[in-house]
Amino acid sequence: MEKYVKKDSRDVKKEYGLYLRWINGGGDDAGNTWDITMWIENVYDSEKEIYYLHYRDGSTTNEDAYNFILKKTVNAFRDKSSVDCYNNYVKLFEIMGIKKLKGLNGVLEEKGITVTQLSKKTGIPQSTINNMYHKEYEFQDTSVEKAIKMANALEMNVEELYNEIYFKRIGDEITKMDIKPCDIRSNSLKGILENKCLSNTKFAEMCNIPRTTISSLIHNDYEFKNTSVEKAIKMASVLEINTEDLYNAIEK
Repeated sequence: MEKYVKKDSRDVKKEYGLYLRWINGGGDDAGNTWDITMWIENVYDSEKEIYYLHYRDGSTTNEDAYNFILKKTVNAFRDKSSVDCYNNYVKLFEIMGIKKLKGLNGVLEEKGITVTQLSKKTGIPQSTINNMYHKEYEFQDTSVEKAIKMANALEMNVEELYNEIYFKRIGDEITKMDIKPCDIRSNSLKGILENKCLSNTKFAEMCNIPRTTISSLIHNDYEFKNTSVEKAIKMASVLEINTEDLYNAIEK
């Protein structure tokens, strides 16, 4: 008998960060018909479709996964409270070779470091790390200062740690533009942008971050070290430097 676990589709999002989407098949008055279009979508980046399973032209990118879905009912993947739903996703992801997100707990297990040890190494309260460990709030929302401390303690850089936790390269969706090289030793974000010949508006657009957030950072309404690690990585990616260098240039 197949083993069932007491989980549902909400756990799918937490554990994999991926979810099945589809456009129902249909037809038109001219007699043209089309099949269902399916894709597995990264729920942390809802505009990015990352695994297509079936196209309207009839081609498939994963025949086994597509056929597995067709054997199920719609609710097999949509019934949010159903244990069967969770198990169906696990089977689907096994077919596709998709592994669970590591989360901070997975990274610590691989490194052989406990929450208590990480707290001592970083000076970050154990309760704060526990919250991230149990996903009471996401690592992406922690401050870049804390993220750098954690990455250093784990002998990683910030981008590596983020990508290990989320299975997502945060800079990939950012469109690079030709920008003037600069001396990164400037001690303010304003100085760096001036050397790059970037306006607040253009920089915000390139980072996909609200202009008001960039303006606040420039005018010290809140310090850069307290911005979220996700935003910091985006800014560093646009400037084509690593996050630690951007942090040190501004804060030190």
